[in-house]
Amino acid sequence: MGGPGNGAHRLAAAVTSGDLEEIKHTLTEIFTGLQLPFQDATQCGLFFDTADLISLNLDLPEMEQVILFTRKRLLKNGEIREVARDKVERNRDYFDLVTGECAFIAAEIFSYLPLCQTIRLAAYTQRAKALETDPIDTYILDLKFTREELKAFNPETTPMHPFLIHSGARFQMAADYQLARIEPPSWLNHDDIQNSDCG
Repeated sequence: MGGPGNGAHRLAAAVTSGDLEEIKHTLTEIFTGLQLPFQDATQCGLFFDTADLISLNLDLPEMEQVILFTRKRLLKNGEIREVARDKVERNRDYFDLVTGECAFIAAEIFSYLPLCQTIRLAAYTQRAKALETDPIDTYILDLKFTREELKAFNPETTPMHPFLIHSGARFQMAADYQLARIEPPSWLNHDDIQNSDCG
């Protein structure tokens, strides 16, 4: 007779043996349970060919949705006033938010899928076209995390920007820290992309 833990044991055995259907199921469960700071604004697609490489296509929240235009300042007389935040500060916060979100998603996948060694992550947001008002999906990040690099990463000693550069990330940052448009990575051309909510 099987005990209550047999289902979990079978799942663990399937995941560690490289069963792609179980890996796909586990990824769906991970995305369903993720607690992201702005989960309603984050969607992703996933695909993979082997158990050691997972690829994600991430729809990021727009900066205007998640980064405040003002902050509170305590004046000398004890009053609190709303003051405008400059563009550089807001762009820096957005970069930290979206790259941190990508690293968090990668860490979650690594923690559940022991055979996975590399995660590729393409991330886009919606930006207005230059000559039209309709939004367009604009890719801004092409990242790659390996298990060992992410495990060794310490944000208290190494800022995210140089860590991503060292890991081979592709993005363009303007002088004011705004993430500019990049060409979508070629590995996105995949017949088996699966759409799934991240959270």
